[in-house]
Amino acid sequence: GRAMAGACRHRGLPFVLTSRADLDLCNEASIAAALERHRPWAVVNCSGWVRVDDAEGDPAACMAVNARGAAALVEASHAIGVRTVNFSTDLVFGDCAPGPFVESDPPGPLNVYGRSKLAMEAAIQGLPGRHLVVRTAAFFSPHDEHNFAIQTVRALARGERIAAVSDCVVSPSYV
Repeated sequence: GRAMAGACRHRGLPFVLTSRADLDLCNEASIAAALERHRPWAVVNCSGWVRVDDAEGDPAACMAVNARGAAALVEASHAIGVRTVNFSTDLVFGDCAPGPFVESDPPGPLNVYGRSKLAMEAAIQGLPGRHLVVRTAAFFSPHDEHNFAIQTVRALARGERIAAVSDCVVSPSYV
């Protein structure tokens, strides 16, 4: 969300960035109140559970936010005539493939985070209206320091070694 807000700010695009306190995806009344308060013409859902490793320790919370919460936001948005953009992940596929994944590749998530995003995709696909789901991988942005690219550049600038998988190819998503 911070990276998207930074990109919008940089380009002079109007936006409203909400916090979890302002818009709680696990609370339908909070969602409705935020939509009423801000009256958006579109909703770009950048929120959710993003700590992939931590999701294994709290799968219920991850699923509540990423799947059910995202679907609730889409339902509430549709009810007032607002379209949405929602972000999924390449982790819906599971193991690395010998080449790049394509939309028609069968999903097979290996972790809670991937399963939560696949559940979100299925839930949104089953809802009325026109809502976009974008599968991404490895976000990076100068507007948010919490990403692999920025951390790697900083570590290498300090002369440090970095740990990275060697058996996967990723097409990073620039925010």
